[in-house]
Amino acid sequence: MSSSAASVLDLVPGLLREYFKERWDATYPAAPWHDDAASGSLFWNGSQAGTVPLGQVTITKGSGKIGTSEDLRGKLCAKDTILFGGLRCRVLEPITKTSLTVNTKPEIEGTFDAFGLEIRCERNAPSNMAGSFEKHVLPGNLSSWDITLLLFALVNSSHQLLQCTAAQQEPGTAKCGECYCCKAQALLTNIRNLRNNDYGHVQQCGIKAEQSEKAQNIIMAFVKHCLPHKESAIEKQIGDLGNLNLTSDI
Repeated sequence: MSSSAASVLDLVPGLLREYFKERWDATYPAAPWHDDAASGSLFWNGSQAGTVPLGQVTITKGSGKIGTSEDLRGKLCAKDTILFGGLRCRVLEPITKTSLTVNTKPEIEGTFDAFGLEIRCERNAPSNMAGSFEKHVLPGNLSSWDITLLLFALVNSSHQLLQCTAAQQEPGTAKCGECYCCKAQALLTNIRNLRNNDYGHVQQCGIKAEQSEKAQNIIMAFVKHCLPHKESAIEKQIGDLGNLNLTSDI
């Protein structure tokens, strides 16, 4: 194991935390990240209040299937939150043109105004990781987020912090691969591949000596594109780490 490579890779979690905060703040300028439980809950559970009108729903007491006055297939997905009649429910599949299913059987009946969340809850967490993710996300303290969670939040989260410009302008359009966000996703995928192939799911890490230059190139490419204001500082840190390890080997 190369101590130089290990030291360089130890920079990755901090860089990803800074970039996550930058992308969250750009995506939700009215709700900037504050490294607290309020921010964590916003990421995982979505907004507390329902402010997005979704027409009306018709409820039959004791039934989880509810009628909808609007086609909500383009507005809600499974695991989304819907509010009506003082209730806050999670949406289940199927969602049809005139109905949807929720995770409870309401003890109310009638027609009610329905609302969605301005900031929707997290819907993409893999089932085998959801428990661990929730445990670390809810306190909102980014210092406890490891590389696995940070990469998920940036690349795979339903919050779409790096949504392709073309896909954003025309939903359903394939990723262009050329815009800022597509290039950032590709660079983050390189970091994920480096992590998966060489050092596993840890907050501090090390790789073989022959991979040191590759790791440095991957990290610097990410910094230049995603955190350009840190390019000189990180380049110097990497150089200092190399000199330090070279001296320690003499």
